[in-house]
Amino acid sequence: MFTQASLRPLAISAAAAALFGASLPALAQQTAQATQSTQRDARIDYRIAPSDLNTALNRFAEASGVQLAYASSLVAGKQSPGFTGRADAAGALTQVLRGTGLRAVRGQNAAFVLEVDPEPPGTDANVAAETSLPAMTIRAQSEADAHDPTVAGAALKSSTPLTRTPQSVSIIERKQMDEQNVQSVAQALRYSAGIVPETRGIGDRYDSLQMRGFGGFGGNAVYVNFLDGLNLGRGLSYAVPQIEQYGLQRIEVLRGPSSILYGQANPGGVVVLESKRPEADHVNEVMLGAGTHNRWEGAFDLGGAVDADKRVLYRFVGLARDADTQVSGTKEQRIYVAPSLTLRPDANTEFTLLASYQYDPNNGYYGFLPRYGTVSYNPNGQIGTGFNDGEPDYDHFRREQASIGYAFTHRFNDVFTVRQNARYTHMWSDYQTVYSSGYTNSSNRYLNRLTTASLEHLDALSTDTQLEADFNTGPVRHAVLMGLDYQMTMSDRRLSSGKAPSLDITDPIYGQSLTAPKLASYTRQRTDDLGLYVQDQMTIGKWSFVLGAREDYASTSANEYVKHTSSYQFDRAFTWRAGVLYAFDNGISPFASFSRSFQPVTSGTTADGSSLKPSTGRQFEVGVKYQIPGTTSFTTLSLYDLQQTNVSTPDPNNANYRVQTGAVKSRGVELETHLNITRDLSLIAAYSYTSAYVASANDSSLGHTPAAVPKNTASLWADYTLHRGTFKGLGMGAGVRYIGSTYGAADDSFKVGSFTLVDLALHYEMRNWRFALNASNLFDRQYVAACASATQCFWGVRREVIGTARYQW
Repeated sequence: MFTQASLRPLAISAAAAALFGASLPALAQQTAQATQSTQRDARIDYRIAPSDLNTALNRFAEASGVQLAYASSLVAGKQSPGFTGRADAAGALTQVLRGTGLRAVRGQNAAFVLEVDPEPPGTDANVAAETSLPAMTIRAQSEADAHDPTVAGAALKSSTPLTRTPQSVSIIERKQMDEQNVQSVAQALRYSAGIVPETRGIGDRYDSLQMRGFGGFGGNAVYVNFLDGLNLGRGLSYAVPQIEQYGLQRIEVLRGPSSILYGQANPGGVVVLESKRPEADHVNEVMLGAGTHNRWEGAFDLGGAVDADKRVLYRFVGLARDADTQVSGTKEQRIYVAPSLTLRPDANTEFTLLASYQYDPNNGYYGFLPRYGTVSYNPNGQIGTGFNDGEPDYDHFRREQASIGYAFTHRFNDVFTVRQNARYTHMWSDYQTVYSSGYTNSSNRYLNRLTTASLEHLDALSTDTQLEADFNTGPVRHAVLMGLDYQMTMSDRRLSSGKAPSLDITDPIYGQSLTAPKLASYTRQRTDDLGLYVQDQMTIGKWSFVLGAREDYASTSANEYVKHTSSYQFDRAFTWRAGVLYAFDNGISPFASFSRSFQPVTSGTTADGSSLKPSTGRQFEVGVKYQIPGTTSFTTLSLYDLQQTNVSTPDPNNANYRVQTGAVKSRGVELETHLNITRDLSLIAAYSYTSAYVASANDSSLGHTPAAVPKNTASLWADYTLHRGTFKGLGMGAGVRYIGSTYGAADDSFKVGSFTLVDLALHYEMRNWRFALNASNLFDRQYVAACASATQCFWGVRREVIGTARYQW
């Protein structure tokens, strides 16, 4: 498993604070006054979740062992932003008290005494107090966001506790990814509600998924394509970036339409990835791994502070992997490096430079097989899960992607903060393959095969500039976010196609003579999307309100040089959302929201030659969140009604053209919980019920459930790790995943059976070493992950076992 060592002490201190809250204050009271000075000066790891101020102060005292003295009336009704990171007691307490109007002064009988801050926020005295803690103000905020599982950074583009966010959000921490030893972003989403990842089964060169019933295959596929708040872009066909999971700090899943902040987006939701960034007190690691299918890999994660004041930080992450796959004649290979550098010239400014390079010389299998022989009975026998319908000596997929960008933040004062994120990405892909297209005849023995070849390039530029204003109007606290984002992609594709000899599924003969595919199209395309958005987060006591609006201007121009055609399309869309939440003192937070989304339709025209309008989405969502006070244990229950309109369907009068009378509706219930039951035992559970159907269409899909959308999914993951005793450091994790039956074609003509998979993890930590053994699909279940049609079915991943050893210092 991949484990970021810097999370280990954070997790231990968090669990200790949350689960032994009754005993630690008693221990603190028994501490002699002579030790208070030492405890005040010691730098330790804190993990204090946002909560009411009294709870946050108790957790601070428990973690630090430092005594506090204050009148209960001083903290009544106040909220603390919490603090996650390494600091001395004074620095941590400063962050816990931030925005409360209180300050801490050194006492005699107690380490600190709380009192009303006589200096209003933003005065010179306060600025001096903050800058006297070098690199603390900014660092505490950024590193807290990166490690706190109850604070979302992507949902509202600000650090907002989940208990104040009126939207269904899941956060997947680095710790969870390491425990489960995920090998891709799609695998990291296995235990999240509302998501069906890995619908392509063993074809994992892209991170495609279904969210709340929306997704698909081919041109309709939905990919994970937001990194550090910016769109990655994608090419015309196969030039789709894939982000190496080892380079990520966390993943945020935003369910439902999110166009208000992210522009063009799938109505089911978006997945936002966050890169690993420099940290002042980083723990270094090197890792070696080996496993099934001759898998070998090595990785490193190095970083820390360059100077004593910790104003210059660096991080360097890298990985190399070489493996076969369960499909004969295929391999997966990857080289990945990601350097980053952070500059903090003062307490209010931070600039982080982020770069990455990834090369995939071989990217595994991405084919499919017919229904008969996989899902349904075939008198010639079942097609094996390792069967290759292509040509091992001919097929290849190579991809290279590189990016460079930055994240800049400057706080002018306690009111105004400006942020700008930017990234440039370049990638190319070289793909050629022989693939099956059903059987040649009704005997269901010989596969009809075709060839395709695609050489693509993609250049993408994304920027997002934000101005945030935090102020009060009477009893209302505002966090107003105004932003301008711009995305540009330039892509070209040379696409060739042809025919290939048939293949006998009972006695496949590879190496037959192939005719080179002929050039079918050569296309160059440019897309531009400019978005203006404004959002106001309003807090009135326990009430939270969110109002937001956005105007998008999107254009697409394309030239096709084989058919000598050109096209231009301009779209304009207005989207908005509103949400309300009430946070009770007991940790319960009911919420409701309405949101809209849009997505341009770039393929096809109407009979009169007009471009198609963007498809639009709208969602009503209600739910309730519960965070056990003083802990990071969190549960979300949500109900939603989601609809996509302006869906393109065939013109009933001319099949060569499209009309926009289509609509897809999805209603469902989702439950997800993350619990720290004891210091040793943690639990993740999720359940989703999805009722999706095509509400309007001109073809056979009308009234049917889209392919690969299960009504029921459920998952459970538990990890038990001993933190004391003879076997301290020994742990075990186990998980169960259930995916309900799905339809295998748009007309619901056949079903793909449900399946249940079991995962297992064993791990042991001693001194600087961590050893782990992970098994995915432990009982080696053979299953079909999904089908897109009667000729396109995808075998699921068989049992994989991977062992890792890492050294941390």
